[in-house]
Amino acid sequence: MRGLILVTTKPGREESGEIEVLDCLLRYDPTVEVRRTEFAGVLLVETALPPQNASDLLRKFEMTAVLKVVPFDICIKTDVKEIVAAVVQLAAGLINSSSTFAVACTRRGRFISSSVEVEKIIGEALTKAFGARVNLENPMFLIRVEIVGEVTGVTLERK
Repeated sequence: MRGLILVTTKPGREESGEIEVLDCLLRYDPTVEVRRTEFAGVLLVETALPPQNASDLLRKFEMTAVLKVVPFDICIKTDVKEIVAAVVQLAAGLINSSSTFAVACTRRGRFISSSVEVEKIIGEALTKAFGARVNLENPMFLIRVEIVGEVTGVTLERK
């Protein structure tokens, strides 16, 4: 299965960002592909490399067009129930009753009505499933949910 990474650029700099990503990753993965999305400044990178490894390479590479790099631990169809199920599955074995977490959702497109609502629903599901507590100031784990139209990527970061 190929890894997926979200890359953002300033709107209008997508082509430069695509070239920078390819310049960095092609030597490690000749099959890497960069897809432009319908959203200005948003690229999706498909790679045979583990997403975290590819994002580490990108962060170390000198780039002027790329603003943000987010590796996805899991990628699903944009649907609240599927997103919640994926987050709970991803958190299993990592988050427990002594854990604290925060959820950050960025929504692009209209498949989901509110990113705040997604954050709230995921927070409730993690609290119910694992007994973990929300801590927005200093969480042990940060769950990033990046909604890009029909595709949603989720990353669980240990802080």
